[in-house]
Amino acid sequence: MIIASDLTKFYGDKPAVMGVNFKIGKGEAVGFLGLNGAGKTTVLRMMAGDLLPSGGRIQIDGQDLAERPRRLGTWVGFLPENPPIYPAMKVSEYLYYLGRLRGLGRSSAKSAVLGAVEKTGLSQVVEQTADTLSHGFKKRLGIAQAIVHGPKLVILDEPTSGLDPVQIVEMRFLIQRLASDRTILLSSHHLAEVRETCSRFILLKDGAVVAEGTEDELASRLTSAGAINITVKGSMEKAKEALTKLDGIEDIRFDQGQGQQININVSTSKDIRAEAARALVGAGLDLLGLAKAGDDLEEVFLKVTRDTQGEVQGHA
Repeated sequence: MIIASDLTKFYGDKPAVMGVNFKIGKGEAVGFLGLNGAGKTTVLRMMAGDLLPSGGRIQIDGQDLAERPRRLGTWVGFLPENPPIYPAMKVSEYLYYLGRLRGLGRSSAKSAVLGAVEKTGLSQVVEQTADTLSHGFKKRLGIAQAIVHGPKLVILDEPTSGLDPVQIVEMRFLIQRLASDRTILLSSHHLAEVRETCSRFILLKDGAVVAEGTEDELASRLTSAGAINITVKGSMEKAKEALTKLDGIEDIRFDQGQGQQININVSTSKDIRAEAARALVGAGLDLLGLAKAGDDLEEVFLKVTRDTQGEVQGHA
Protein backbone atom coordinates (compact mmCIF):
# COMPACT_ATOMS: atom_id res chain seq x y z
CA MET A 1 0.00 0.00 0.00
CA ILE A 2 1.29 3.47 -0.96
CA ILE A 3 -0.13 6.52 0.82
CA ALA A 4 0.51 10.17 -0.02
CA SER A 5 -0.66 12.51 2.73
CA ASP A 6 -0.91 16.30 2.30
CA LEU A 7 1.99 16.42 -0.16
CA THR A 8 3.17 19.98 -0.76
CA LYS A 9 6.04 21.34 -2.83
CA PHE A 10 7.23 24.92 -3.23
CA TYR A 11 9.79 26.16 -5.75
CA GLY A 12 10.86 29.34 -4.01
CA ASP A 13 7.63 31.12 -3.14
CA LYS A 14 5.67 29.41 -5.89
CA PRO A 15 3.54 26.38 -4.92
CA ALA A 16 3.78 23.52 -7.42
CA VAL A 17 1.79 20.98 -5.39
CA MET A 18 -0.65 21.78 -2.59
CA GLY A 19 -2.11 19.19 -0.21
CA VAL A 20 -2.18 16.16 -2.51
CA ASN A 21 -3.69 13.00 -0.98
CA PHE A 22 -4.20 9.55 -2.49
CA LYS A 23 -3.80 5.83 -1.81
CA ILE A 24 -2.59 3.15 -4.20
CA GLY A 25 -3.08 -0.54 -3.48
CA LYS A 26 -0.57 -3.28 -4.15
CA GLY A 27 -0.62 -4.37 -7.79
CA GLU A 28 -2.65 -1.38 -9.03
CA ALA A 29 -1.83 0.47 -12.24
CA VAL A 30 -2.75 4.13 -11.71
CA GLY A 31 -2.59 6.94 -14.26
CA PHE A 32 -1.80 10.55 -13.40
CA LEU A 33 -3.54 13.01 -15.71
CA GLY A 34 -3.37 16.77 -16.00
CA LEU A 35 -2.37 19.63 -18.26
CA ASN A 36 1.22 20.87 -18.41
CA GLY A 37 2.03 22.56 -15.10
CA ALA A 38 -0.63 20.61 -13.17
CA GLY A 39 2.02 19.09 -10.87
CA LYS A 40 2.20 15.54 -12.26
CA THR A 41 5.98 15.33 -12.62
CA THR A 42 6.56 17.00 -9.26
CA VAL A 43 4.33 14.43 -7.52
CA LEU A 44 6.01 11.52 -9.32
CA ARG A 45 9.49 12.77 -8.46
CA MET A 46 8.50 13.02 -4.79
CA MET A 47 7.03 9.51 -4.93
CA ALA A 48 10.30 8.25 -6.40
CA GLY A 49 12.38 9.89 -3.67
CA ASP A 50 14.03 12.05 -6.31
CA LEU A 51 12.60 15.25 -4.82
CA LEU A 52 11.96 16.10 -1.17
CA PRO A 53 8.48 17.42 -0.39
CA SER A 54 8.13 20.78 1.31
CA GLY A 55 5.44 19.17 3.47
CA GLY A 56 3.43 15.99 3.87
CA ARG A 57 4.37 12.31 3.93
CA ILE A 58 4.84 9.37 1.57
CA GLN A 59 4.45 5.90 3.07
CA ILE A 60 5.31 2.63 1.38
CA ASP A 61 4.04 -0.44 3.23
CA GLY A 62 3.68 1.67 6.37
CA GLN A 63 7.20 3.10 6.30
CA ASP A 64 7.97 6.78 5.76
CA LEU A 65 10.04 7.40 2.63
CA ALA A 66 11.71 10.49 4.14
CA GLU A 67 12.87 8.54 7.20
CA ARG A 68 14.27 5.56 5.28
CA PRO A 69 15.13 6.90 1.83
CA ARG A 70 17.95 4.48 1.03
CA ARG A 71 16.01 1.35 1.91
CA LEU A 72 12.70 2.40 0.42
CA GLY A 73 14.49 3.80 -2.61
CA THR A 74 15.41 0.23 -3.58
CA TRP A 75 11.69 -0.60 -3.58
CA VAL A 76 11.01 2.07 -6.23
CA GLY A 77 11.98 2.24 -9.90
CA PHE A 78 11.71 5.57 -11.71
CA LEU A 79 11.67 6.48 -15.39
CA PRO A 80 11.79 10.28 -15.80
CA GLU A 81 10.63 11.77 -19.09
CA ASN A 82 14.26 12.01 -20.21
CA PRO A 83 15.89 8.67 -19.23
CA PRO A 84 19.15 8.93 -17.22
CA ILE A 85 21.47 7.18 -19.66
CA TYR A 86 25.28 7.20 -19.85
CA PRO A 87 26.00 7.44 -23.62
CA ALA A 88 29.38 5.67 -23.63
CA MET A 89 28.19 2.63 -21.63
CA LYS A 90 26.96 -0.56 -23.26
CA VAL A 91 23.38 -1.51 -22.41
CA SER A 92 24.55 -4.53 -20.40
CA GLU A 93 27.23 -2.52 -18.55
CA TYR A 94 24.82 0.27 -17.70
CA LEU A 95 22.16 -2.04 -16.30
CA TYR A 96 24.72 -4.05 -14.31
CA TYR A 97 26.15 -0.83 -12.87
CA LEU A 98 22.73 0.36 -11.74
CA GLY A 99 21.82 -3.04 -10.33
CA ARG A 100 24.98 -2.99 -8.19
CA LEU A 101 24.38 0.64 -7.24
CA ARG A 102 20.92 -0.32 -5.95
CA GLY A 103 22.19 -3.06 -3.68
CA LEU A 104 22.32 -6.22 -5.80
CA GLY A 105 25.24 -8.63 -5.42
CA ARG A 106 27.44 -9.51 -8.39
CA SER A 107 25.65 -12.71 -9.40
CA SER A 108 22.21 -11.25 -8.62
CA ALA A 109 22.99 -8.18 -10.74
CA LYS A 110 24.01 -10.35 -13.71
CA SER A 111 20.76 -12.33 -13.49
CA ALA A 112 18.75 -9.14 -13.03
CA VAL A 113 20.27 -7.62 -16.18
CA LEU A 114 19.25 -10.66 -18.22
CA GLY A 115 15.72 -10.45 -16.84
CA ALA A 116 15.37 -6.72 -17.48
CA VAL A 117 16.75 -7.07 -21.01
CA GLU A 118 14.28 -9.87 -21.81
CA LYS A 119 11.28 -8.02 -20.35
CA THR A 120 12.01 -4.79 -22.22
CA GLY A 121 13.01 -6.33 -25.57
CA LEU A 122 16.60 -5.11 -25.57
CA SER A 123 18.31 -8.40 -26.51
CA GLN A 124 19.31 -7.26 -30.00
CA VAL A 125 21.07 -4.11 -28.71
CA VAL A 126 22.46 -5.38 -25.41
CA GLU A 127 26.11 -4.94 -26.51
CA GLN A 128 25.60 -1.53 -28.14
CA THR A 129 26.53 1.71 -26.41
CA ALA A 130 23.59 3.85 -25.36
CA ASP A 131 24.49 6.69 -27.75
CA THR A 132 23.89 4.40 -30.75
CA LEU A 133 20.33 3.50 -29.74
CA SER A 134 17.20 4.85 -31.40
CA HIS A 135 14.83 6.98 -29.33
CA GLY A 136 12.51 4.01 -28.88
CA PHE A 137 15.27 1.75 -27.58
CA LYS A 138 16.48 4.50 -25.25
CA LYS A 139 12.99 4.60 -23.75
CA ARG A 140 13.12 0.83 -23.32
CA LEU A 141 16.52 1.13 -21.68
CA GLY A 142 15.04 3.77 -19.37
CA ILE A 143 12.38 1.28 -18.28
CA ALA A 144 14.98 -1.50 -17.94
CA GLN A 145 17.00 0.63 -15.52
CA ALA A 146 13.81 1.31 -13.54
CA ILE A 147 13.05 -2.40 -13.04
CA VAL A 148 16.50 -4.03 -12.95
CA HIS A 149 16.60 -4.14 -9.13
CA GLY A 150 13.12 -5.70 -8.85
CA PRO A 151 11.21 -2.77 -7.30
CA LYS A 152 7.70 -3.11 -5.87
CA LEU A 153 6.66 0.24 -7.37
CA VAL A 154 7.54 1.44 -10.88
CA ILE A 155 6.96 5.12 -11.72
CA LEU A 156 6.85 6.07 -15.40
CA ASP A 157 6.77 9.74 -16.40
CA GLU A 158 5.67 10.19 -20.03
CA PRO A 159 7.02 6.80 -21.23
CA THR A 160 5.59 7.26 -24.75
CA SER A 161 6.71 10.85 -25.38
CA GLY A 162 8.51 11.23 -28.69
CA LEU A 163 7.65 7.73 -29.91
CA ASP A 164 6.08 6.96 -33.27
CA PRO A 165 2.70 5.12 -33.46
CA VAL A 166 4.29 1.66 -33.79
CA GLN A 167 6.62 2.30 -30.86
CA ILE A 168 3.70 3.59 -28.77
CA VAL A 169 1.82 0.31 -29.30
CA GLU A 170 4.95 -1.68 -28.39
CA MET A 171 5.46 0.44 -25.26
CA ARG A 172 1.81 -0.10 -24.28
CA PHE A 173 2.26 -3.88 -24.38
CA LEU A 174 5.52 -3.58 -22.43
CA ILE A 175 3.83 -1.56 -19.66
CA GLN A 176 0.90 -4.01 -19.56
CA ARG A 177 3.35 -6.86 -18.98
CA LEU A 178 5.11 -4.93 -16.22
CA ALA A 179 1.79 -4.16 -14.53
CA SER A 180 1.03 -7.86 -14.16
CA ASP A 181 3.32 -8.30 -11.16
CA ARG A 182 4.02 -4.87 -9.65
CA THR A 183 2.45 -1.52 -8.81
CA ILE A 184 2.60 1.04 -11.62
CA LEU A 185 2.25 4.82 -11.50
CA LEU A 186 2.05 6.32 -14.98
CA SER A 187 1.89 9.87 -16.29
CA SER A 188 1.12 10.47 -19.95
CA HIS A 189 -0.39 12.97 -22.37
CA HIS A 190 -1.65 10.07 -24.48
CA LEU A 191 -5.00 9.41 -22.80
CA ALA A 192 -5.65 6.34 -24.95
CA GLU A 193 -2.43 4.78 -23.68
CA VAL A 194 -3.31 5.54 -20.06
CA ARG A 195 -6.72 3.91 -20.56
CA GLU A 196 -5.13 0.78 -22.03
CA THR A 197 -2.60 0.35 -19.22
CA CYS A 198 -4.26 1.75 -16.07
CA SER A 199 -7.32 0.68 -14.10
CA ARG A 200 -7.68 3.88 -12.07
CA PHE A 201 -6.92 7.55 -12.66
CA ILE A 202 -5.92 10.57 -10.57
CA LEU A 203 -6.60 13.96 -12.18
CA LEU A 204 -4.54 16.96 -11.11
CA LYS A 205 -5.17 20.62 -11.73
CA ASP A 206 -3.11 23.55 -10.39
CA GLY A 207 -1.17 21.26 -8.05
CA ALA A 208 -4.21 19.60 -6.45
CA VAL A 209 -6.16 16.38 -6.94
CA VAL A 210 -9.53 17.31 -8.40
CA ALA A 211 -10.93 13.85 -9.18
CA GLU A 212 -9.97 10.19 -8.97
CA GLY A 213 -11.47 6.79 -9.71
CA THR A 214 -12.00 4.33 -12.53
CA GLU A 215 -13.11 5.64 -15.92
CA ASP A 216 -16.71 4.58 -15.22
CA GLU A 217 -16.67 6.20 -11.77
CA LEU A 218 -15.32 9.48 -13.13
CA ALA A 219 -17.86 9.48 -15.95
CA SER A 220 -20.79 8.82 -13.63
CA ARG A 221 -19.75 11.58 -11.22
CA LEU A 222 -19.07 14.20 -13.85
CA THR A 223 -21.74 13.46 -16.43
CA SER A 224 -25.22 14.92 -16.22
CA ALA A 225 -27.62 12.18 -15.08
CA GLY A 226 -30.15 13.32 -17.66
CA ALA A 227 -27.89 13.45 -20.70
CA ILE A 228 -29.15 11.46 -23.71
CA ASN A 229 -27.51 10.80 -27.08
CA ILE A 230 -29.79 10.27 -30.09
CA THR A 231 -28.99 9.21 -33.65
CA VAL A 232 -31.67 9.88 -36.27
CA LYS A 233 -32.14 10.04 -40.03
CA GLY A 234 -34.30 12.81 -41.41
CA SER A 235 -35.05 16.49 -40.90
CA MET A 236 -33.22 18.04 -37.98
CA GLU A 237 -35.85 20.78 -37.83
CA LYS A 238 -38.58 18.19 -37.34
CA ALA A 239 -36.46 16.45 -34.70
CA LYS A 240 -35.96 19.68 -32.77
CA GLU A 241 -39.66 20.54 -32.98
CA ALA A 242 -40.66 17.08 -31.70
CA LEU A 243 -38.21 17.08 -28.80
CA THR A 244 -39.01 20.64 -27.73
CA LYS A 245 -42.58 19.60 -26.98
CA LEU A 246 -41.44 17.10 -24.31
CA ASP A 247 -41.45 18.09 -20.65
CA GLY A 248 -38.10 18.41 -18.89
CA ILE A 249 -35.89 19.13 -21.91
CA GLU A 250 -33.17 21.55 -20.79
CA ASP A 251 -31.28 22.03 -24.03
CA ILE A 252 -30.84 20.37 -27.42
CA ARG A 253 -27.50 20.28 -29.25
CA PHE A 254 -26.76 19.00 -32.73
CA ASP A 255 -23.35 17.48 -33.49
CA GLN A 256 -22.19 19.55 -36.43
CA GLY A 257 -19.57 16.98 -37.39
CA GLN A 258 -22.04 14.08 -37.66
CA GLY A 259 -25.18 15.92 -38.74
CA GLN A 260 -27.50 13.17 -37.48
CA GLN A 261 -26.38 13.20 -33.83
CA ILE A 262 -28.51 14.96 -31.19
CA ASN A 263 -27.48 15.49 -27.56
CA ILE A 264 -30.12 16.57 -25.05
CA ASN A 265 -29.97 17.39 -21.35
CA VAL A 266 -32.99 16.66 -19.19
CA SER A 267 -33.84 18.54 -16.00
CA THR A 268 -36.08 15.77 -14.63
CA SER A 269 -34.96 12.50 -13.04
CA LYS A 270 -37.58 10.68 -15.11
CA ASP A 271 -36.27 8.51 -17.95
CA ILE A 272 -37.80 10.11 -21.06
CA ARG A 273 -36.13 7.93 -23.68
CA ALA A 274 -39.35 6.12 -24.58
CA GLU A 275 -41.22 9.42 -24.98
CA ALA A 276 -38.41 10.84 -27.09
CA ALA A 277 -38.42 7.76 -29.32
CA ARG A 278 -42.19 7.96 -29.89
CA ALA A 279 -41.98 11.70 -30.60
CA LEU A 280 -39.22 11.33 -33.18
CA VAL A 281 -40.82 8.36 -34.96
CA GLY A 282 -44.17 10.17 -34.88
CA ALA A 283 -42.51 13.14 -36.61
CA GLY A 284 -41.48 10.88 -39.48
CA LEU A 285 -37.82 10.38 -38.56
CA ASP A 286 -35.91 7.10 -38.58
CA LEU A 287 -34.55 6.44 -35.07
CA LEU A 288 -31.13 4.78 -35.38
CA GLY A 289 -29.95 5.00 -31.78
CA LEU A 290 -30.93 6.36 -28.38
CA ALA A 291 -29.04 5.93 -25.10
CA LYS A 292 -28.07 7.67 -21.89
CA ALA A 293 -24.81 9.54 -22.36
CA GLY A 294 -21.58 8.46 -20.67
CA ASP A 295 -18.39 10.43 -21.06
CA ASP A 296 -15.19 8.60 -21.97
CA LEU A 297 -11.83 9.44 -20.40
CA GLU A 298 -11.01 12.19 -22.90
CA GLU A 299 -14.33 13.96 -22.27
CA VAL A 300 -13.96 13.63 -18.50
CA PHE A 301 -10.42 15.02 -18.71
CA LEU A 302 -11.55 18.02 -20.76
CA LYS A 303 -14.48 18.64 -18.45
CA VAL A 304 -12.27 18.58 -15.33
CA THR A 305 -9.56 20.81 -16.77
CA ARG A 306 -12.11 23.34 -18.02
CA ASP A 307 -14.13 23.47 -14.79
CA THR A 308 -13.03 25.59 -11.86
CA GLN A 309 -11.27 23.69 -9.11
CA GLY A 310 -13.97 24.43 -6.54
CA GLU A 311 -16.69 23.01 -8.76
CA VAL A 312 -14.96 19.68 -9.19
CA GLN A 313 -13.42 19.09 -5.76
CA GLY A 314 -16.73 17.85 -4.42
CA HIS A 315 -16.38 14.86 -6.74
CA ALA A 316 -12.77 14.08 -5.84
